[in-house]
Amino acid sequence: MENLLIKTETTVLNDTNIALLKRMFNSREKYVVYMNTLWEMREITAQSISITGGYDIKHPNFKIMQLTNDLIGALLQDKYFDQ
Repeated sequence: MENLLIKTETTVLNDTNIALLKRMFNSREKYVVYMNTLWEMREITAQSISITGGYDIKHPNFKIMQLTNDLIGALLQDKYFDQ
């Protein structure tokens, strides 16, 4: 069931981009590998920008952490990790 709270917005992605993403995530195994890689990238980045009580938002790597967080949020499907 699709989440009805997500608003449809225009995108710069075209049909080819979407088809390539679907090919990347065409199996449970690939999905798990890619998602675990994103989590690892986020963790490595978080360690590099960590300061007492939070993150250095002026650090150049902060954008990488934001991107990985956004990608994880957009792609997360808990059903593949409930084992």
